[in-house]
Amino acid sequence: MIRTSGINHIALVCRDMAETTRFYTEVLGMPLFKTVELPGGGQHFFFDCGGGNAVAFFW
Repeated sequence: MIRTSGINHIALVCRDMAETTRFYTEVLGMPLFKTVELPGGGQHFFFDCGGGNAVAFFW
């Protein structure tokens, strides 16, 4: 059995980063704390959901 001490983040894909950012920051109250520019275009955004965990999106 594999034992873990937790999950750092889960990454999902979104179709509209502005809409996703508004929902997670304004509705759910999860601060956007990191963005990463991806090679060849696109971005990876991270929202703090507490306890050292994050929800991330690729766009």
